[in-house]
Amino acid sequence: MKTILILLGVCSRVLAVQAPVDYKPTVPHSSHITMMLSDYRYHQIPTEYTWTTNHYDHVMSGDIQQYRKRAPSMKYYSYALNLTIIRETPGDKPDLAMTYYRDMQKWYAANTKYQLEDAFLHDASICPGSRPKTETCRVQTSWGQHTHWVVHPGDPGLRAYDADRIQRITTKVGGTAHSADGIFFDQHSSGDFNYWKTFSIREYPVWSRYENDVVDLLVFERKSLGKIILINTSELIGPMEQRMVLAAGGAHMELLNNPFSNEMRERWSFIDVLLKQGAFVEMVNAYTWNGISRKPGFTPGSQMTRPMRLKMGELCSYYMVVPIPATNLAVDMVNDGWNDNYSWQWLRAIEADVGTPTGPRAIAYQGLDSLGKQILIWRREFDKAVVFMHYQKPWDYENYGDSTAFSLPLPSGETWYPLKGDGTLADPVTSVNIRNVEGVILFKGSALPPSPQ
Repeated sequence: MKTILILLGVCSRVLAVQAPVDYKPTVPHSSHITMMLSDYRYHQIPTEYTWTTNHYDHVMSGDIQQYRKRAPSMKYYSYALNLTIIRETPGDKPDLAMTYYRDMQKWYAANTKYQLEDAFLHDASICPGSRPKTETCRVQTSWGQHTHWVVHPGDPGLRAYDADRIQRITTKVGGTAHSADGIFFDQHSSGDFNYWKTFSIREYPVWSRYENDVVDLLVFERKSLGKIILINTSELIGPMEQRMVLAAGGAHMELLNNPFSNEMRERWSFIDVLLKQGAFVEMVNAYTWNGISRKPGFTPGSQMTRPMRLKMGELCSYYMVVPIPATNLAVDMVNDGWNDNYSWQWLRAIEADVGTPTGPRAIAYQGLDSLGKQILIWRREFDKAVVFMHYQKPWDYENYGDSTAFSLPLPSGETWYPLKGDGTLADPVTSVNIRNVEGVILFKGSALPPSPQ
């Protein structure tokens, strides 16, 4: 058990007030929180790999050998696409995850009962049913600088090939002796594939059949792999996302944990539903540590820096929905922050043990703030602390300064210590000021370790 100390002057004596810390260097690191990150850089210095494995429970992509060597219990997920294939250009290196058309051709050549062209969707306006399906009329979409072909999720050959492909992706990853604990499929929200809904698709004159086949494909892939599949549903929380996540077993919810969103209430409720049905969920940030510079007027608030205020908001948002135990809900606060060391992008407040939730989240205040804006502040009790969250509501309320602070009195009979982003405790308070887009954690004095005399 570690402790975090802050010095207070009391009657000319110096006492140390300690915040409980439940964070170990081995996986699982804590009982109150589960941490996850995506690692797309592949090259970290050895000390950074050691630091990362000492702080995170799950990782998607990255150098599996470095992670397995330091933390065999850390969950590792391989990256791949399953609804599209990147069309190879002269500068591309073929692989099994994204640019896999050459591998697909070899597989079909060896499995002649399946027809390669059946594995793709085709534009009926170019090749109607009276004409043979050809490469020239395959449905295409663009993502970044690449063009993708869209595959046919209901085709038996495509499913058989995909079962073989994802087994190879997750076994002996990158030529090592290590296997992944599951696989991650990117670009998997209904918003991602609604674009090709605009085509006259020969294979799917009725769009709902395509959606059903996507869900069935995930069920088939998960069963054949025998491991969890995480899909990137981004910020979307519709019925199709729910069906796909439950079929796959898990979700990487990119951009979803965003205190600037006015629909966090609905997003939390969506996560509740998934967790109750046994899914694994990763809540992913929308802003990097440096990305908050894109929000003019966003002040440090009650924290020392603007990034700390932002990340405390993300942490409090996570606590609004964290289950008991925290195993099936992970939080990722560093997505897209791959140009900086992960050790630099760490909020020490994560390590402070808030304990176990004693009930569901509830509305702490709903009404007007001092500027006459309708606001909504949430509260959740834990056995060692209380957590408040004020996300941006209404959507156009883009004032984040001190003038937006709303004061809430705290229950008497308890001493309340605010937790700062660096993991230390501030002086005790009897009320808390919460600004627009701000999260606050207060520890109960009765739950803190005895102060050294």
